[in-house]
Amino acid sequence: VWGCFSQRTGLLIQLEDSHLLRIKAQDDNSIFWETTMESLIQDYRIIDGVQVAHGGKSSVSLFRFGENSDNHSRTRMEETWEIEEMDFNIKGLSMDCFLPPSDLKKDDDEDEEEVECGLA
Repeated sequence: VWGCFSQRTGLLIQLEDSHLLRIKAQDDNSIFWETTMESLIQDYRIIDGVQVAHGGKSSVSLFRFGENSDNHSRTRMEETWEIEEMDFNIKGLSMDCFLPPSDLKKDDDEDEEEVECGLA
């Protein structure tokens, strides 16, 4: 994954990724699948002191090749996306709706969860 950051703001403005998968057939012919993704990240707004992207454009392509050229195929999808509402610490939203990464949990919380799960 490659990321490009704005020199002026330091914010992430573009992500790119590419992956090539080789599938070997029984007759030693191989089929290749190449996936490519690019996202342009735009419209940063400050929410509770944090700059959050509220829009962008993503494009993904899937290319199949190998064997003979008759079986080559390319599929492409583009999407323009927009976040209409965004907030932090929403009252009434259960912690079951969002599970933070394990390194953000407090030690006390981890001990309680282990007992509840029968792992203690």
